[in-house]
Amino acid sequence: MFQERSELIRICLATLESKGLSDAAHKQRLKMELKEIDAQAEHQYLLDLHHKFKKEGLIFPENENNLLVVYLLGLAPSVDITTGPRWVQGEFPDIDIDYIKPVRDYLKREWAPATFGQDKICEIGTYGTSGIKSAILDMTGVHGLSKQEIQSITVRMEDKDDEGKPLEWDKALEIYPEFKAYCENHTDVAEAARLLIDRIRTGGVHAGGLIISDRPIDGFVPLEVRSVNKANPKGVICSAWTEGLNAQDLQPVGLIKFDLLVINNLMQIALACDLVKRRYGLESICAQEGSWDWSDIAYLNDPESLAMANRADLKCIFQFDSEGIRKLVKRGGVTSFDDLAAYSALYRPGPLNMGMDARYCKRKKGEEPYNIHPLMEPILGRTYGVMIFQEQVMDILRVVGNVPDMHTEKVRKAISKKKVAQFIKYKEMFVEHGKVNLNVNAEFLLDLWDQIESFAEYGFNKSHAYAYTYISARLLWLKAHYPLEFYNAILMCESDDDKFREYKLDAKYHGIEIKPVDINKSKSNFAIADEKIYFGFKNIKSIGEGVADRIVEQQPYVSFPDFMERFGTDASTMKALCAIGVFDQLEPDHDHEYLRKFHEFYKDHIRKRRERQKRFEASMDKKLSELRELLLTEIAESDPEFGLLCDFTEEAEELWERKFSGIEREVEYKSKGQIKTKQVPFTKLLQDLARKRNSSLKNFHEKEKEDEESPITLDQFNPNSIKLDDEELAVLKDKMVLNGETTYPVAESLYYGFQWTHLLETSPDYKGETIDRFLDETENNPNYKGQAGPIEVIVRAVRKRTSKKGTEFYSVDVEDANARQMIVNVWMDDYLRWREELQKGKMLRMRVKPPSGGFNTLTFDSVPKRERHKLPSKEDDDRIMVLTQPEKPVEEVPVDLDGFTLFDPEGQENGGNML
Repeated sequence: MFQERSELIRICLATLESKGLSDAAHKQRLKMELKEIDAQAEHQYLLDLHHKFKKEGLIFPENENNLLVVYLLGLAPSVDITTGPRWVQGEFPDIDIDYIKPVRDYLKREWAPATFGQDKICEIGTYGTSGIKSAILDMTGVHGLSKQEIQSITVRMEDKDDEGKPLEWDKALEIYPEFKAYCENHTDVAEAARLLIDRIRTGGVHAGGLIISDRPIDGFVPLEVRSVNKANPKGVICSAWTEGLNAQDLQPVGLIKFDLLVINNLMQIALACDLVKRRYGLESICAQEGSWDWSDIAYLNDPESLAMANRADLKCIFQFDSEGIRKLVKRGGVTSFDDLAAYSALYRPGPLNMGMDARYCKRKKGEEPYNIHPLMEPILGRTYGVMIFQEQVMDILRVVGNVPDMHTEKVRKAISKKKVAQFIKYKEMFVEHGKVNLNVNAEFLLDLWDQIESFAEYGFNKSHAYAYTYISARLLWLKAHYPLEFYNAILMCESDDDKFREYKLDAKYHGIEIKPVDINKSKSNFAIADEKIYFGFKNIKSIGEGVADRIVEQQPYVSFPDFMERFGTDASTMKALCAIGVFDQLEPDHDHEYLRKFHEFYKDHIRKRRERQKRFEASMDKKLSELRELLLTEIAESDPEFGLLCDFTEEAEELWERKFSGIEREVEYKSKGQIKTKQVPFTKLLQDLARKRNSSLKNFHEKEKEDEESPITLDQFNPNSIKLDDEELAVLKDKMVLNGETTYPVAESLYYGFQWTHLLETSPDYKGETIDRFLDETENNPNYKGQAGPIEVIVRAVRKRTSKKGTEFYSVDVEDANARQMIVNVWMDDYLRWREELQKGKMLRMRVKPPSGGFNTLTFDSVPKRERHKLPSKEDDDRIMVLTQPEKPVEEVPVDLDGFTLFDPEGQENGGNML
């Protein structure tokens, strides 16, 4: 800091001299300003601006804070020393940077300590506080009461209220009568719990937070050592103070939080780019010549990418993967990158509750007229006059109300937090200057301020929205231009079984085939081979990364026995691989049960062979020990030749003859039932021991040679000799032949986490009419809204219902090929016509109407009673078609109906309202 201060003073004094301003007034003003700069330690900041502006020839249009130093550094055109400076200390920034996890961990745990010194950095502590549910549970235990009763209540309580805000005590008493009754019956517990709310309950470490100081950090904040995870058993040094949300302990002492975040999607992009480069021999992706990947930002408005986004074909795309936001995009459409950034900011509780999404979509499609004052066109033009971003509020405050740049964020925060005392003077400034700038009356400006007030609480950070949408746009570009590499990278980073299933079907929709595990083509993770993506070994349940790597290291395999010979016979691995058909191509003549039994037979053979090897090794050790004990009866261990004698080589036997020739030993033997003794040459005793050893050695090697020359084959055992438990047999025997290909539903669900091929996909009549596709075409398309359309489903259950008015109808639980389950309500007349088709297990293409009134049930495409006489015969009625079944029906899966709500068929003429 001393060097920076000296440099700053040198430049300022030199400029004073060169401009002829060395009088006492200017020197006194400079001294006063330098004292404040010292207090704020802003020397380096001002020098950086000076060097940058000098290099680029820039200058601020005005000296906003009337600082002599700013003028002397060449940053502003003038200064008035007859009036004092305006000192404004802005808030420190909260610096958020996203990385892939290996880089983030390296920066936090290795680079930062090495660069700045461990004593000058620390991570940031966090605290968990007691909420309503944890507080009441804790206090129930403290008062010695059983937790069972209160747990039955709290398990049904939400953490937030109907408006999406954290649930408060009084609100909980209001909306949960059982909770209120418990509190009234246990007043001591309730009062203690209420006092406990928001008090610190647990301590942790911020996932990405890091603070860096220019001096030992324990001189600023108290430090603790807290455990992070098993990878850091000793814990990490972190601040006992925290930062973020409502806690601002570090900022007041001059420390900035660096939030080093991890976004999985960055790894997806990195992996996809690496695949594209390697497979196509490219040096870069969307890059300017000689620059890095994505430096050519033309990809942001790539026509193919935008067309894909306009179709809401956004599965697997960061921020746009969920059904809800895809519906929003479909409703409004996409014509530029700006639309995607806007949707990412609009799809949040606040803007959605205010209806900002609907206003944006209507204005974008020309369905709602609007006007923007020319002065605000640069601010609101891209968002069709809808305030979406925080920066738009700040720009309007600046342009309309002449609020200084440095104050606009402070004012926006004050408005959003309803701190009237902090923003009221700016409101007056806004109205007065707005009259002149916009040439409008006060009423117009007050209305505009009211819009700002209502929006400020929900506005999203524009820089954040655009930065994140850059990530979305990169993924979208990869999906549009390199779908094979894109899906491979997406799947490599995914761990959710349900997502695997969804993404597999989305890939199929784009012509990308994802194959089950192949013994020779699959790798540890998802990998590309033959222009297809193959499931990775480590993604199989019960097979970890280490086992997967071992399997891949030994590829290729030529047979099932070859696999076990080189990989091993680990039971959990073999059970999984046999069940899902990994060896089908290697052994097409043997079913899974046979292979699994052979594995047990082979494993037993290997076990016996290893036991034989162990017995042989023990026998050799015993013979050596016997030789040693025998030699010790004649010579000492210290004899120089003892080591040479303790062996069974020819050289040792020759040494026995020379060393012990003529020595005899009395030994006992049995003759005609009597124990007798005789003299035997000592060398003969040694040679007899060697002969026995050599005989054992010969027998062992003969058996080993026999095993090696005659390896076990699949046909060399009796499968009936091996017994497997009934549960495993059921898994091994379950299979379906689907359009010429065999699948294994139970095994796939067990080891992949989902059934690889849904039963519906196996029908030759299947056309891909999923529930999502139907809803996209009806709910979100004004040209089709409310109209009936086809869905292809399997019937899971049929239940008879009676409305409150006594009308009978049927609820049919259905599931589509995406495993999405919904209810279709069928009126009595239609059920009687289609009774045979509407049976559990039937695969149908049926015409339905979308949900109405915000409820999540479908309605069968019924015909009004007055027109029933016009219906064709059942054979010609295309409202239901039975799809051809595969060779073997799949085992029924129970359907969880929690959360479904039913229609009351009498609520409307041909549709129905919710019960």
